[in-house]
Amino acid sequence: MNYTIHYNPYTKEGYLEKGLLKKNYFEIPIQTMDVILQPITVELYSEDDIVGLSPSDSSLYSILSNNLVYEGGKHDDFNNSSIYYLKVNSLVYESIQYILYINMDKKKILVKTPDGYYSISDEIAQTFLLTNPIYSEYVKLHQPLPEIQLRADIILQPDKVAGNWIRKKDGGSLYTETVSEVYKSTGQIIEPNTIFSVNYNNSLPNHMILTEYRDGAFYKETELLDEIATVPCFEGVLSYTLDAVFTNDSFPDSYGNLKYYYSYIMEMPTKASIIYPEARPGDILAFYVDFAEESESFSIESNLGNFKGDFMPYKDMLLIYMPINWWTSPKDYTATIYRHTDGCKEIFEEYVFTIIPDDFETTNQQLVVSDELAEKADPANTANDYLMVREAKSNSNETSYLDGLFMMPLVGDLGTSYARTRYINGKNPYRHSGLDIDGDTGDSIVAANRGKVVFAGELVRTGNTIIIDHGMELFSSYLHMSELDVEVGDFVEKGDLIGKVGSTGFSTGPHLHWSMTLYGNYMSPLWLVNNPIVPD
Repeated sequence: MNYTIHYNPYTKEGYLEKGLLKKNYFEIPIQTMDVILQPITVELYSEDDIVGLSPSDSSLYSILSNNLVYEGGKHDDFNNSSIYYLKVNSLVYESIQYILYINMDKKKILVKTPDGYYSISDEIAQTFLLTNPIYSEYVKLHQPLPEIQLRADIILQPDKVAGNWIRKKDGGSLYTETVSEVYKSTGQIIEPNTIFSVNYNNSLPNHMILTEYRDGAFYKETELLDEIATVPCFEGVLSYTLDAVFTNDSFPDSYGNLKYYYSYIMEMPTKASIIYPEARPGDILAFYVDFAEESESFSIESNLGNFKGDFMPYKDMLLIYMPINWWTSPKDYTATIYRHTDGCKEIFEEYVFTIIPDDFETTNQQLVVSDELAEKADPANTANDYLMVREAKSNSNETSYLDGLFMMPLVGDLGTSYARTRYINGKNPYRHSGLDIDGDTGDSIVAANRGKVVFAGELVRTGNTIIIDHGMELFSSYLHMSELDVEVGDFVEKGDLIGKVGSTGFSTGPHLHWSMTLYGNYMSPLWLVNNPIVPD
């Protein structure tokens, strides 16, 4: 026996066809048809967004099909409505489709079928609007997402926005929206040293963290509500994540977090700079070259001591030091930086810098010591010291080891200053090569900066001595020590223990003599404590 069900989904009228030879037709009650025709799938979609609005939710169909009231023509209330399509698929009949005109502001719904327009009650419309995903559009209108604009002089276009946003439905239950928007690249250019700022509407976030990445690696994060962030002078891929966090205290109807992602390819022009265009004898001039191409190298020539040298890598730049000897005459000097590319040498930058008069102590210091102690300062007895020190300083590391500013190697009162003139028993005048720091025998002495120990031993004049290579011909020396706690070849970090205070060699009492040399010129140690020669 064959059975065929005939059904009009819009009028809900149905009948049963039975028999092979003789046809018999039986009307089926609407309640029975509702059971027989339970939908298999229900798809809801809009013209704008098919993928995001495709749930399988038969309750949408049930709400509509059981509450339709015939209206005839379309109403004016729905001229500017949101339009959705509800497609119902069943095994026993072909798919049917409802067109839904939804006025979000008035919370009204009009349904179009091939038989005409149908309305549903305001109460049913309210229930329908609280079902996902219809509700997601409703709350976007009535509880909009905060809008945030990151600026660096210009409004920055994000690559994408993502996050989770929680809203309250009319009944008080929570609704979570997953935010995911991807934008086309606009090829924006942001200028270094510009300050980041944020425009926002609706409500101020509780936290707004800007995280910076350089070539994909984390660099730093800044709380933009409390701190200032600037675009760095950086060449490579510069990326940012702006994480805005809202809580229900500041945004009572909806809250969550939104992340904005930005990326830029930074191309910086090669740039040279002089750090101290005005300096004194005993200071160090530092020249930098930023953003040089791999095919480029740089050198410098100056009429200050006829200095010549090559720039060397330091972190992400090129660097060179120029000593200002303590006998340098105060006046203007010049320095020319050359760029070398494919065997060609060209002038890249020229500088005029000024050496101003020194501020050395002008009173001569008279030392009266025993004949035995005076012999330790006699050049005839210290000639071998000179050879050993020269050998220790003969192979400086090509690049700098330095870690920021120098630190004092010993805490104590300052004694004889750098470059002060000293006499021994009324003769043999010389300039004091470093800085004396008072201390008690056994006090700890630390490395003034990072470097490699190139000498650790006893000399006639300076007693127990340590020399540290800081790279690029810059050395620090620690004299008259009672104890040596490092050996040649050791690598020390700034602040590491290297020895103890003593009074060995030509010394009239326990103290540390600390000196600095650059290309064999004695430099002011105290100046290096207060003035950087490498970038942060």
